[in-house]
Amino acid sequence: MTDARAVDSIQMNESSFRPGSGYEKYTKTTPQTGGRFVSVTAHVVNNAKVGLDLTCSLPINTKLVDSQQRNFDAIDDLYKLRGNPECNDQLQPGFEADMTWVYLVPQSAKVIGWGFQDTTDFSGTVDFSTVRFDA
Repeated sequence: MTDARAVDSIQMNESSFRPGSGYEKYTKTTPQTGGRFVSVTAHVVNNAKVGLDLTCSLPINTKLVDSQQRNFDAIDDLYKLRGNPECNDQLQPGFEADMTWVYLVPQSAKVIGWGFQDTTDFSGTVDFSTVRFDA
């Protein structure tokens, strides 16, 4: 993990144009009333034996955890976030990429950590790895 913080808004590509096309348009998106966004960015190294679609499948299962041990899922459409890989953009074995996950949590939530799990390992023995922090 390279960064974790609460953010007031996120930039989402709500146009039908691909990032980098020159026609894409990013929209400032704010959390719903009573909530806040927490952004977690990590540098992903694909050490798996298969390509990883970081934004539109579940090769890396993630959870944001608060002090009440509630587990929050990332928002939908992570491929729309500025800077994230596109949907179906396979990160091939041996390659690296930055990835951002955003979570909607209640304003009152005291976020204490982030967990991630490699779901490409079918041995059934891969537990969540966790990072403790305050956001």
